[in-house]
Amino acid sequence: MLKCRRSGGFTLIEMLVVVAIIGILVGLLLPAVAQVRRRALIVKARAEVKFLETALRCYYAEYDAWPPEAASGQAFSITKEMTVMLEGGSENNNRKIIFMNFAKKVSDIPCVPWTKVESSPTDADFYWCKVDHDFDNKIPGAGGDYNQPEADEKRPVIVWCVNPWGTDDKKIIGSWLLK
Repeated sequence: MLKCRRSGGFTLIEMLVVVAIIGILVGLLLPAVAQVRRRALIVKARAEVKFLETALRCYYAEYDAWPPEAASGQAFSITKEMTVMLEGGSENNNRKIIFMNFAKKVSDIPCVPWTKVESSPTDADFYWCKVDHDFDNKIPGAGGDYNQPEADEKRPVIVWCVNPWGTDDKKIIGSWLLK
């Protein structure tokens, strides 16, 4: 009589089933990981918006004037010169006070966390600001992604960026919207 002896290993079919199950689980997990990563970038942008507002307020408190870019009362993005000034290296900051260090820069201009470094930045990649240049404790509303706020705000300075994943009510990450 012939005895058929079976080894203790897995068959090819069993291995393929295990690999298929692992593939399905990874496929289910990847979108969740991407969503968590996007959410982390949005949280980081919120923090930087608030830090930037605080840095501009501190600059005003120290020099009793807004940065030169704010003189018109119009919305302005953070420029290379303003970055140098807030980081303590400009003649507009003659005391060399470091008000803020920016985490991510493209061509020495601070950009929102989701900006791809290898691409050319667009308006959506920058932080935008508006100040109360006539000192009536009101920033007039104008609307539009790059001319916030939608309605008048009783604040001396506001900072915002555009959320590329946001819906209509969450498209703007603004310092006046954070609680």
